[in-house]
Amino acid sequence: TLEPERRRIAQKRILIVLGFVLVFGGFIAVYNYAPPYVPYAAGICIISGLAALVSYFLTGADFEKELKSFLLQEITRFLGIEQGKSPSGNPLSLRSFQRFGILPSGNQQSLSDYFHGKQDGIEIDIADALIKHKTETRTKDGRTETSIKTLFQGPVFRFSYNRPLKGHVILVKDGGKIINFLTRDTFPGERVNLENTEFESRFEIYATDQIEARYVLTPRFMERLLGLSAYIKEKSFGLAFSNNFAYLTLNTGVDWFEPG
Repeated sequence: TLEPERRRIAQKRILIVLGFVLVFGGFIAVYNYAPPYVPYAAGICIISGLAALVSYFLTGADFEKELKSFLLQEITRFLGIEQGKSPSGNPLSLRSFQRFGILPSGNQQSLSDYFHGKQDGIEIDIADALIKHKTETRTKDGRTETSIKTLFQGPVFRFSYNRPLKGHVILVKDGGKIINFLTRDTFPGERVNLENTEFESRFEIYATDQIEARYVLTPRFMERLLGLSAYIKEKSFGLAFSNNFAYLTLNTGVDWFEPG
């Protein structure tokens, strides 16, 4: 049903791009054959470029919202989850992840695109997190320079975890000896060493209790975590278990819930 409209918008955007290409071609011709008119041609080219850019993104903006809504409804229905915040009295928050060190803190941060559902008795909460840090520095000539660095962008997950824990267990990807040494104070708890050498080479584990860490990290569960690590490859992630919940962060660098 939506495909004809998508094609129509795609054709409009192609025409917008071709129109700017023609204007830019005219500028090149003026630059080569009529140098006195180059400033006028450059002005026309810049104005046309800005107009083309705005027109490109405005064309189909409403359709993209409709498409996103349609896709998310269909996908979440298939997965057995719904768009919307958790109905429980324990809403998802960035702070619940940051206290374990698996999510950075910034002075510009937000959660959006909430989802909630239940699979095989497990409560699932998902949201898209964006964390940035804005800094302002004063230059010698009195000007203020602003820089914004993206610290995290991607989905965060919370799963109900029916193994009661008194403390917490945290897993992050192994970053090598130097990175591990520099970040060891980021994660609350003591370093845990396991007998599984492959698992040890992939993860850094911290826990408030060594026995609880082994209670959580059974051989079967370690296999599943190794599978997760192989699946997401180079992307960084963090995992924490505490207070009847498992928390997972996945730094993809993109907004997961926007249609391509």
